[in-house]
Amino acid sequence: MAKFKLRRSQNVSGNFYVDETCIDCDTCRWMAPEVFKRENEQSAVYHQPATQIEQEHALQALLSCPTASIGSVEKPSEIVKIQQMFPLLIEDNVYHCGYHAKASFAATSYFIQYPQGNILVDSPRFTPALVKRLEELGGIRWMYLTHQDDVADHQKFHDHFGCDR
Repeated sequence: MAKFKLRRSQNVSGNFYVDETCIDCDTCRWMAPEVFKRENEQSAVYHQPATQIEQEHALQALLSCPTASIGSVEKPSEIVKIQQMFPLLIEDNVYHCGYHAKASFAATSYFIQYPQGNILVDSPRFTPALVKRLEELGGIRWMYLTHQDDVADHQKFHDHFGCDR
């Protein structure tokens, strides 16, 4: 969880902030480019969300941050709704899992719905909200790991879903 006392001075004032634990992985900047930017080799909030879409994107980035470096002064009332949005549909049957893991150096994982069995590409953090949604989408039959050293919670996904790796 982000710590307000570690809030970076490069953030604009307001509800959302990035703290000094940011590892400059770029996750928040590509998920919510209207809110986050790179400043002195870390992310910072340069624009507080002004619309519902910007708010959703900022909260999706908050949940996806591998180091929990994004915080909000006020507890977000819609966090459960945002959790239920994951995995995020990208196109057709391909989803972005979110919940990046520090253990995988913030690698992006994807879920692909496939008639012969669903596929998880790389491993997000094993979180109850995401696991529940993956179960609702039919579970995981196969897991493909693209980096031998960036495997995050792959074992937990394997144990839970019984997927081949």
